[in-house]
Amino acid sequence: MGVGHVALNVRQLEPAVAFYRDIVALKIGDRLDHLRAAKAHLGAHGIAIRRIENHRVSRSIYLADPDGNELELYIDSDPRIWREDPSAVASVEPLEL
Repeated sequence: MGVGHVALNVRQLEPAVAFYRDIVALKIGDRLDHLRAAKAHLGAHGIAIRRIENHRVSRSIYLADPDGNELELYIDSDPRIWREDPSAVASVEPLEL
């Protein structure tokens, strides 16, 4: 399963195309090292990170595209977490990478 279609309205096409082609994915892997690599990649391209969070069921980096749309880059945690404790999906705490 993945993203099948996304429609975005942007002010300037070229920066938006470069951003989505070169910088952003949504689910970016399965390990914390993938999230660390994304953080480094964003930093190398001068992309500001708004926050990094541990949701117990996933770990996420939040950032904005050139038009200010907020994006979440994430990795999933072990699915047993939310299966055994459905309330875990509402968890949010800071995450150090």
